[in-house]
Amino acid sequence: MKRKTYLLCSLIILVMTLGACGKKALTSEEVGSLFVDHFIYQQQDEAFKETFVEGELLSKQLKLMTNVFEDSFSDVFDSVVDNLTDAEKEQLSTDLMRTVRKKSSYELKTQEIDKKRVEVTYTIHGFDYSHLVEQTLETVFRELMKSPSLSSDNKKTGLLLAYEEGLEKGQTKKEATKVSLIFEKDKKKWQLADNQDDELEKLLLAFISGINDKDQYNKEMSDMLKRTIDSVS
Repeated sequence: MKRKTYLLCSLIILVMTLGACGKKALTSEEVGSLFVDHFIYQQQDEAFKETFVEGELLSKQLKLMTNVFEDSFSDVFDSVVDNLTDAEKEQLSTDLMRTVRKKSSYELKTQEIDKKRVEVTYTIHGFDYSHLVEQTLETVFRELMKSPSLSSDNKKTGLLLAYEEGLEKGQTKKEATKVSLIFEKDKKKWQLADNQDDELEKLLLAFISGINDKDQYNKEMSDMLKRTIDSVS
């Protein structure tokens, strides 16, 4: 009996050892891809948590950042439709991110900084958000020109419909943009280097708008609004 128990325990230990040995360490390219697949595309939850230091906590922090960041994009419609509810704004953001994940794409290259650190540069073909807003507003403004006394509710309905149609027809920016992040090895796991919140926001902005700079994005949106108003005047 003791011999059988000993053999069984030995077999279990052998299987566990072989299983552990069979796990291949991720390359820096795979780590960079895993990070974006989780952060932007919301995929590979378990692999992310296993690969990164305090992966579950980092995952929650990234999702919170994404939620706060994406919610700001619907504010552009406040000056046109003032009765959008919080739930409707949230739906606009949800639909936007679903389209971003469907239509955007990226490539990456890595550069070793030293034995523990690597820089990952993402070349991103992001969604053309300003074009979506332009198409949406043009549709609403034309309806207002036809019916100046259009009720707030009808105006809102028209905006929501135009926005959804714009998402379906939306495309990525013609020109790609680049954002770099630094990752560090910590024993058998990886982590983001410190003080990269700005870079993470640039990464989100690049995927959503095809632009990696806030000032450039604000200028593009301002120029787009002027152009839209002129086109229907």
